[in-house]
Amino acid sequence: DSFDGKLIQEYMNVIECNTCCFSPDTKYVLSGNADGNIYVYDCITGDNITTWQGHISTVNILKWNPCKLMIASSCNNLGFWIPKKES
Repeated sequence: DSFDGKLIQEYMNVIECNTCCFSPDTKYVLSGNADGNIYVYDCITGDNITTWQGHISTVNILKWNPCKLMIASSCNNLGFWIPKKES
């Protein structure tokens, strides 16, 4: 909690997180890790929703497009991710 400094959620089994970002609706948090994967967590439960694979080295940058359902990520290559909408 940013107002009184209390820990609200802790995400377990994160392998050397180098970068993270929230979805614009704050439902999800993404973690870019040293293993080249991007982990998507539910902000309320802390559960790992899915893992996106595709980078060849450590994910250093994650940016969620504030207007579109798209994420840009970077290591030695640049990736664009368009998640499936929930049904």
